[in-house]
Amino acid sequence: VKGGKPEFDGTGFYTFKLAKPAGGTVTNTTGEFTGLTDGTYTITISDASSCSSSTVLPVQVITRPTAVTITGVAVTHFSCVNSRDGRIAVTATGGTPGYQLAVNASANGVINEGDWLNFGTSTTTTTKTYIATEAGVYYLYVRDANHCVGNTVSVTVLQPAALTMTGVVTDVTCAGAGQVQLTPAGGWAPAVAQSYLFSNGTATNTTGLFTSLNAGTYTASVSVTAGSTSTSTSIVTYTYPVVSCTANYSYQVKDLVAYKYMAVTAPVKCKGGSDGSLTVTVLAGTSATVTTTGAEYYVQLTTTANPSLQAGTWTRTTNQKFTFTNLPHAIYSVWISNGMPTAAGQGPCLLPT
Repeated sequence: VKGGKPEFDGTGFYTFKLAKPAGGTVTNTTGEFTGLTDGTYTITISDASSCSSSTVLPVQVITRPTAVTITGVAVTHFSCVNSRDGRIAVTATGGTPGYQLAVNASANGVINEGDWLNFGTSTTTTTKTYIATEAGVYYLYVRDANHCVGNTVSVTVLQPAALTMTGVVTDVTCAGAGQVQLTPAGGWAPAVAQSYLFSNGTATNTTGLFTSLNAGTYTASVSVTAGSTSTSTSIVTYTYPVVSCTANYSYQVKDLVAYKYMAVTAPVKCKGGSDGSLTVTVLAGTSATVTTTGAEYYVQLTTTANPSLQAGTWTRTTNQKFTFTNLPHAIYSVWISNGMPTAAGQGPCLLPT
């Protein structure tokens, strides 16, 4: 200030009067006013002769930025177990643009200067996406260009249960080839679609049932697609993504077990006699029935290598031992089966001997 008639009164040469927006004035001789709230102020200066300046200082508007605030958070959970692809999109407003985001695993965790991440290269950027590589709770902090920190928001990133698959295997039987029924479990629920790939060629289906399988080891995979659903709490929106997770397993279809047996003969005592005997003991093989006394088998003797086996000529035992008596001298073929031929013409299961 210059001009007028200054007079030092022990505290200053001029008198400054500040008119408050809400009414009332504050006067001093230093020209410094503190503790002011937001608003418009008028300043009048007087000299020692009580002359006021004919020029009133321009209106001085004192403003304060609004607090920086996290106004929205969009959380996308993991696609599959251990996929480490969670996403947290944070939107901020207020304060002085030029936002930064800090993420911490605890409510009162230490945030170092290097932990702050810029929202973007432009001060107009108001959303920052953070990749969550671990499932769990995250605490979010935002500060503006003046390093004023706003509110804190906590969110939880989830991951689905591990996708698994069970297979019910039906081994090769006399009645037909083997099959496998696959059933998945885990992943995000509810699943909206699932598909299976089996290694017998390029077989695919949506039922998980694969039939007409020969004996062998098969690899199978299942892909389960979950539908995206969202839930919201306060300013946070949680989204379960549309994803297809895959699980791979192997299954073995077993073949019929070849028969192994031991034969003990007793020769015919006299030429032209019929008092020979043959005892067959089954050591291993596929049995149709297991009784309280052992596996159930059927056996038939023929004197030709490729006979027409007939129903009703089979001998049945439940102790795996067959004894044929009153046999004449001949070369016999031993036929072992795990089932009796039926009247409908369905033959027994003849296995290699």
